[in-house]
Amino acid sequence: MTIDPSLVSALSAVMGSLAGASASIFTTWMTQRNQNHRERSQLELRRREVLYGEFIAEGFKLTADATEHSLDHPETLVNLYTILGRIRLVSSDAIVNSAEEFCRLLIDRYMDKNIPIEEIPAMIRDSDHPLRGFASECRAELDRYTT
Repeated sequence: MTIDPSLVSALSAVMGSLAGASASIFTTWMTQRNQNHRERSQLELRRREVLYGEFIAEGFKLTADATEHSLDHPETLVNLYTILGRIRLVSSDAIVNSAEEFCRLLIDRYMDKNIPIEEIPAMIRDSDHPLRGFASECRAELDRYTT
C-alpha cells in the first residue's frame, strides 16, 4: 500500500495549521489570564490602601481625642472597631495584630489622665506614634502586591 504524496502534503498542512492555531490560542489565553491576575491584584491593592487609610485616619482622630477626653461614650470607638473587623477579613496576622495593639494603646490613652493642651506639641515631638507599627506592616503587605 502506497500513500499518495499529495495526501501527505495536505495532512502536513492541516497539522501545521492546527499546531499554529493551538499555539496562538494558548498564547492569547495565557496573556489574558496574566492580565486578569494583574487587574485583580491592582484592585486588591487599592481596596486595602483605602481600608488601611481609613483605619489610620480614624486612629489619628481618636488619638487626638484621647489626649483631651476620657472614654465617657464607648460608641466613640465603634467606627474604629468596624474598620478593624474589615481588616480582620482580608489582612495578614501581622497587620491584624498591629491594629489590635493600636486599639489597646488607644483605650489605655483614653484611661490615662488628660493632657493639657500646651503639652501636646511636646508629646507629639517626643513620642513614637502608636500607628507607626501598623503603617509599617501595611506598607510591607502592600509592597507584595506591586512586585
